[in-house]
Amino acid sequence: MVRRHPGILDSMPHHVFTRRALYDRVWAEPISRVARSLGVSDVGLAKACRVAGIPLPPRGSWSGHRDNRPHAMRPPLPARPDRPDRVVIAPAARRAMPSLAVQAMAAEVAKAVRAATPNDPGEIHPIVRQWLADDGERNRGVDHSHPERHTQDEQAKALAHRRLALINALLGALEARDLRVGSCKDGIKVRRDGYALTFTVYERSRIEPRPATSSELRGDPNRRHVRALVPAGDLVMKIRAPLSLPTAFYDRKVPLEGQMAEMVASLEAGLAELAERSHLQRQAETRWREAQALRAQQAAEREVAEGGRQRLLAQAARYREASEIRALIAATDVSVRATRPAYRAWRAWALKEADALDPLLNTSSPAPAAIPG
Repeated sequence: MVRRHPGILDSMPHHVFTRRALYDRVWAEPISRVARSLGVSDVGLAKACRVAGIPLPPRGSWSGHRDNRPHAMRPPLPARPDRPDRVVIAPAARRAMPSLAVQAMAAEVAKAVRAATPNDPGEIHPIVRQWLADDGERNRGVDHSHPERHTQDEQAKALAHRRLALINALLGALEARDLRVGSCKDGIKVRRDGYALTFTVYERSRIEPRPATSSELRGDPNRRHVRALVPAGDLVMKIRAPLSLPTAFYDRKVPLEGQMAEMVASLEAGLAELAERSHLQRQAETRWREAQALRAQQAAEREVAEGGRQRLLAQAARYREASEIRALIAATDVSVRATRPAYRAWRAWALKEADALDPLLNTSSPAPAAIPG
């Protein structure tokens, strides 16, 4: 049995199938219709089937068919002892709304940053200074004499300068809010009270067609163009954490420099959201442990009660057996068997056996669970 944290699926509608039931379902009607009825995407449903080892009809099997049967031959469900027989299909959780406290904090931080951010970014932050020194070492000895390369280098240099200036201003604004900042492998890490968020500022890329190279034409002569990633010429600021607050900021109607307050607010209030989320998770885990302890206590009490009940039933059965033996002795005392020479010895033995069975006389018999009165 897989143990999951409390609350992960409790508040989400989910569907549980055996492998056989889900296999019959996805072969009975188009997978898009099945996914829609379960509240998930067809891609998510197909992935769940692949993980469970359930074969699917090929793409397009249901097109133009009116007899509710796919074109493809239905293969048998393969035995997969390495896979659990239970398949859980649950829709993806919707993005949560920030709590009122986090919303209020974000608004307060944004207002304070707007009021305190100077036009002059001031000194270069040590992190940015170190990046500049590292870039200088990498660019040493690079040939920039080609005109086209020179133009590209100038454009890239201008965007890189803007990126560093933006990061420098962000670092200054964050430290002014008493947040600790540091460079890490994935970007800039922001810390407070044991919680951390990482953000990065990078150049956005877009997909554009370009002519195929000679090597690509050798692999596929009919492929005249290929889709390639090319720089888009603008910047993106991305917070690498699943927050309810905005985590991505783009150069669109307002350049990133004009969104400084919102970016700092998302980072600072995001740390508060992490702390709030951790507190709620600890509360949920405490409630879950208390519920587990209560269930264990109730189970132990039921076990004790059941044990007492079984002992009581056993004592009642022994008492009935002792009473039946005494009744047999009493009936035998007035029968012709009582005149036989061996009867006295038999009677003494039978009474001894009745006394041994009788829970009221036998001290070795288990005591009753409770004696009324």
